[in-house]
Amino acid sequence: MQKNIHYMKIGDLSKISGVSRYSIHHYLRLGLLPPPQRKNQTMAYYGDEHLMSLKKIVSLRDEGFSLYVIYQVLSQKSVDDNLPHTNKKTIASRQSMKGKESKREEIIKAAGKIFSEKGYYQTNISDITDELGIGKSSFYLSFKNKKEVFLHCIDDIFENLWKEDFVRIREETDMRSRLRLRGEAFIRVYPRIKDILQLVRGASVSKEEGFEGKYNEIYAKFVRPVISDLKKGIDQGIFPEMDPELTAYALVGSLEAIAYRIHLDNKYSIEEGQNILRQFSFSVKYPNSISASIPSIVDRQGNHNKSSNC
Repeated sequence: MQKNIHYMKIGDLSKISGVSRYSIHHYLRLGLLPPPQRKNQTMAYYGDEHLMSLKKIVSLRDEGFSLYVIYQVLSQKSVDDNLPHTNKKTIASRQSMKGKESKREEIIKAAGKIFSEKGYYQTNISDITDELGIGKSSFYLSFKNKKEVFLHCIDDIFENLWKEDFVRIREETDMRSRLRLRGEAFIRVYPRIKDILQLVRGASVSKEEGFEGKYNEIYAKFVRPVISDLKKGIDQGIFPEMDPELTAYALVGSLEAIAYRIHLDNKYSIEEGQNILRQFSFSVKYPNSISASIPSIVDRQGNHNKSSNC
């Protein structure tokens, strides 16, 4: 017999929707999902409206929309009439939540802007409150500390990073040039995201509350567009046959290593890193030239390979 999905526990909702429990709780806090029907303080039930909302959220996320934009989209149509047990108290509670979440969203948006400009460790709570013209007490009514607001605005941080490059990348029809533009944009913003990546990576590995799986989500934001470009390039005959997913992970990993090395000291310039990308975009069209393309900068820097015992 098919399970009645009108009265799901959160574990059932997570399994059916494919959305983690953490994300469901996160969407509830942001007002993206209506409150569940509570039997008591520890028992909550979810219905079809939650499942449909989650499917919509996942669909919009796959299209690249931020949670703030998704909130605006979902808010355009009230789901109150679809809730079988909605009462005035529930509606009033939800309206109060939306008022609080509006202030939280203002803080998240401002924090995302500051974090993307200054990095995590260089940002103070006073930077965020000054940006909004509010007192610290207003901040602490919404968030416990800097790390909590950072966790909530990670999506906005990475969305803000690429704004000035998005149109140029989207309008580029040659997949080699598009990959190169993505790489150049990554190298340029890397100093602003390096400590953020390290923080999230460390917290995710140590399974710190709230960060589990977050690094994988962030990395996927880098990898998914590259996979798409590679697939299009393969279909167009620009790139040779390859596994686009593995290749995308290899490219993004190599790109992060290049960006890290460039910004480590003054030995290499951003232009030299971009030159490596241009050489690669040429090499993927002519695979036999790949082995000859990478050492060129090393040779130009003084034949470092000759002094090694490799």
